[in-house]
Amino acid sequence: GDGVALDKVAWFSDNGDDKTHPIGKKEPNKWGLLDTLGIAPDTRLQMIAVRDIGKYGLRVFERHEQVNGRAIDVAGDELTGPEAAAILTDVTGREVTYHQVPIEQVRSGSAEFAIMYEWFDAVGYDADIDRTAAEFDDTARAFVSVMVPM
Repeated sequence: GDGVALDKVAWFSDNGDDKTHPIGKKEPNKWGLLDTLGIAPDTRLQMIAVRDIGKYGLRVFERHEQVNGRAIDVAGDELTGPEAAAILTDVTGREVTYHQVPIEQVRSGSAEFAIMYEWFDAVGYDADIDRTAAEFDDTARAFVSVMVPM
């Protein structure tokens, strides 16, 4: 840990109240940057809203006999950094760009984060989003729907 609470530097599903927020209102990270990652711009990152994790958890309990002993990977979307930035630009009406922090700069601040970002680039998650949604009669919300107020 770098001693910074996540909700001080980032909006996410647990503190975002399902609505958009002004850009640049959170604290910058330890490098003075806002909203950056150390993964390559063409790396597809699977993500899921916390609310959707709960929905899938409920489905597992409801269907415990079917899924007992299975590992079930879930995700709601799979985007590159530039794709996510384009969605944020559309939703907020303000230009958002993706900037890859050089991995050695990440490593100088956190070896664990550097290892994680390298894993995202080399391996990454591989949830079958469509198959899991069909099996559980539920679709996790796409990134854009998490960003748009309900």
